[in-house]
Amino acid sequence: MSDLSPQTIFVQHLAKLTALEKKLGPMYHKLEKAAFAAELAKALSDEGTDHQAHLQRLLLIKQSGKFSLDAPKVVFGTELPSFKAKKASPTQDLEIIALALYLQGLKLSSYELLHPLASSLGLEQEAVLLEQTINDHRNTNTWLRQLVQNVVVPISLG
Repeated sequence: MSDLSPQTIFVQHLAKLTALEKKLGPMYHKLEKAAFAAELAKALSDEGTDHQAHLQRLLLIKQSGKFSLDAPKVVFGTELPSFKAKKASPTQDLEIIALALYLQGLKLSSYELLHPLASSLGLEQEAVLLEQTINDHRNTNTWLRQLVQNVVVPISLG
């Protein structure tokens, strides 16, 4: 293991997270189009996930000029799960929600690493932007879990 500075770790993870956010945009669109419940489609839309706002915040952090972000060759060292849409159904919605929560968790854990690093490095504006994105992800996760309980399961049982 190499001895990297906190700033280097921050920059590396920020670059990886930026690449991941860009890669996930099309996947969220695919999940949105495959949703059976209109409420799920709304939750997975750009507005529901705040995806564009997250990319914009990452761009603002990059444009602060405090560091350079090189595109990473590997995004978190793993391939993202694939999703093949079938006929829209409540059962497929459960699969979509499971995948969306997994992807949200992957991103949230990275933002939650970056936020305290930004604070400790004196990157006040960057920390605020990261905290806003953390809150967005937590809200989306709550929305998705509520959809399971209040919409998808009742539809599949009804």
